Amino acid sequence: MGLLDIFRTLQLRRRQRHLLEDLDRGGVQYSDNNGETEEDRIVIRGAPTALDGTAAEYAWLIRRFGTMNVDWRIRSHSGGGGFDSVVIQLRTGEEKTICFDVTDSYGK
Repeated sequence: MGLLDIFRTLQLRRRQRHLLEDLDRGGVQYSDNNGETEEDRIVIRGAPTALDGTAAEYAWLIRRFGTMNVDWRIRSHSGGGGFDSVVIQLRTGEEKTICFDVTDSYGK
């Protein structure tokens, strides 16, 4: 990893840390579910808009799996009606599907 790559990674981490701080100030709350199945979706409450609900999904993933586009990447993001599924690929190549319930902010 060259110096430029290290600089880009540091920038990504800083931006993502700011996202987490903004959501914490906004009062977004998460259930204790692990999101590995549709029955165990991670419930997100307190996001004032649908866009904030999506940002909260990314924030949860960052907290759980590390820096996006460094430690993991999004393979797909699908959903409807306030229920989303995000497929990510970890640095190791392993893929995981994480399920979210954002009905609290859906359509706002």
